Amino acid sequence: MIQLNSELLNELNELGREINQPLVEDLFKSLKQKGPVLLEEASTAYQEKNFVQLEKIIHQLKGMAGSLGAYSVQDLCETIENQAQLDSSAIKLSQIELLSERMAETNIALEVWLKDRPFFIQAA
Repeated sequence: MIQLNSELLNELNELGREINQPLVEDLFKSLKQKGPVLLEEASTAYQEKNFVQLEKIIHQLKGMAGSLGAYSVQDLCETIENQAQLDSSAIKLSQIELLSERMAETNIALEVWLKDRPFFIQAA
């Protein structure tokens, strides 16, 4: 099971309350919408051996995951990103597949986290 940084999420949630913006929900919605598209693009870039593009895509995913405290996803992205920069031959398709699995687990963990904190009405 994916571990989220609850302290970070609580701080974001509190900040959202102060400014009357559903920050965590907005970040999560962005991750749910853009994440699958970026993962598909990452897989395509890998298959086409376009490691410059792969690095850019993985960097985006890393930022999205980090902003929500999903550090295991962020760490895997950092590993892939570094490999794309230094030794693209070290990148394996299994890493992209693992990233996809971790993103799915992160979505579930965030849904659970948000259900336990019903401050804002949650959009479907």
